[in-house]
Amino acid sequence: MTTFTYRVVNAFVNNDTKNEELKGNPAAVIVLSSDESGSISKEEKQTVARKLGLSETAFVREDVNKGGGRKYFNIEWFSPTLEVGLCGHASLASAACLFRDVLAANGEKQSSEPIVFVYDDGKSELVLERCEITGAITMSFPASPPVPVADEEASRRIELVREAFGDSREALAASPVYENSIGDTFIYMEETCVPSVDEIYFDCKKKVDYEKLGKVGGRGVVITALSNPEKKELIDCDFVSRFFGPNIGIAEDPVTGSAHCGLAPFFRNILPSSMEGKFLRGYQKSARGGLVLCRIVADKVELRGFCAFDKIDTIEI
Repeated sequence: MTTFTYRVVNAFVNNDTKNEELKGNPAAVIVLSSDESGSISKEEKQTVARKLGLSETAFVREDVNKGGGRKYFNIEWFSPTLEVGLCGHASLASAACLFRDVLAANGEKQSSEPIVFVYDDGKSELVLERCEITGAITMSFPASPPVPVADEEASRRIELVREAFGDSREALAASPVYENSIGDTFIYMEETCVPSVDEIYFDCKKKVDYEKLGKVGGRGVVITALSNPEKKELIDCDFVSRFFGPNIGIAEDPVTGSAHCGLAPFFRNILPSSMEGKFLRGYQKSARGGLVLCRIVADKVELRGFCAFDKIDTIEI
């Protein structure tokens, strides 16, 4: 038996204490020593992720072979069913652990020096920075702008989404359907097209047919709409969304940082030009809920969020 110590961190929480019911997306973070890392297989890591049952479990270890004044860490992400190539909320949670615990153990109260995650077999890097004043962590992901789906395929996907949500009306059939390079399908809800979009598609208590959403294909399905002040959202935001990933073992993800690699460029083209260069506020309207700040910088999407520490525990496999 092997015992792993893990910390559960809620990522992308709303830092406004008046909205304590927003609990973000929990990720499990396991920091491995250099000795441990070489003896643990991907199959064992997948078993841990499956047993923990959270949308993502991250395994992190320091890369002592890299220097240059920054701390480098190798990172891997696992959903309950498979290894994923990139995960926003688990990266945020992992960075929060490192800033607070691991790097601070070197003598600093809570480190704010940037750290670098190395992934994709060493071919890619992700820089994370922490604001010493607010505690917000910022990271930069490749932008993945959604593009329109061809008419026949769009009709197939929209029909599956309608069936999954029990929408018997024809109004949604005219809604635009998009996809991006990550493999997400985006359904943009327009108020003029679907008057009761909130009741049908953004009520997290309503039963959803995840099997039908899985038939849409790809990584996941993103339902999104502009925020309307008349809706009285729980928090101030520019747009709302939900993410469903039954094909990767996640029925509905509480908050999905990587989905905003498509949402940020999409809404930059819809919102007024006065928002150019500013962080957009995306509220993921799941049962837990969460806030993702995002903006376009060149061909990247900067994601910014806050974390709340939950618990430390152990698991044996």
